[in-house]
Amino acid sequence: MITADLTIYAGCILNEPVRWSSAAAVVPVLCGAQRWRTMPEQLARRMDGAGWVYDNGPMSIDNAYWADLSCINTILRLTEDCPDTTLIGNAQYRRSWQEDALAPSNVYTLYIPNPAEFNCSLEQQFRGGHGGLPGYEMTMEVASAGLFPLSAEQLDKVWQQNIFHGCLMARGPKALYHPFMDTLLYDFCAPLWNRYEDQFKQQQGYNQRGIAFIAERLFTAMVFYRDFLSLGPIETAPIVFHDK
Repeated sequence: MITADLTIYAGCILNEPVRWSSAAAVVPVLCGAQRWRTMPEQLARRMDGAGWVYDNGPMSIDNAYWADLSCINTILRLTEDCPDTTLIGNAQYRRSWQEDALAPSNVYTLYIPNPAEFNCSLEQQFRGGHGGLPGYEMTMEVASAGLFPLSAEQLDKVWQQNIFHGCLMARGPKALYHPFMDTLLYDFCAPLWNRYEDQFKQQQGYNQRGIAFIAERLFTAMVFYRDFLSLGPIETAPIVFHDK
């Protein structure tokens, strides 16, 4: 792959530009732009001049809860009319794909971040890190109601193992990126939100982005069952966290 052919959409928050550079085309996306209608005109002009795009789709107004999921929805809309061979991906203002791993990428493959391996199950880890948010119970109820592409039994197998694909990042050809993210947003997250919107909006602090944290476990489930879901070839690749 020629790195310059790849466009990476980087989710950013107001006054926090992208902290990394790449030989790929990097497009900063202002998260939750629907919530910044009173943005100072001078700042808006500066951002427009720097090539920012605005996360202003239907999920943007609830971006405080949807987090990166809202930006992913905007990326899907922005690239809807692109050819299937268009190389696209998403990252964050402080998380990037490892630069030297971009060029060797196969253009017919979807790449996701390297997984973490917990010393406990995903269910145990979620309960320990997100106490007060019944993520396991929420997803199992929706799966039991037949509203997910996976059964409750299939989903439980993912919750009880210890491999975790977090960060909600992916990159590859549009022909693979779009179906993967469409499945995440509309087949998994949408029915979850529809059932528990009020409960998600009652969360405070860290768990305010509860649906995005649960989405990482659903993302993991999609990778686990990628053949069953017909999501095409998927491989892992390293990412980098930029603290400063």
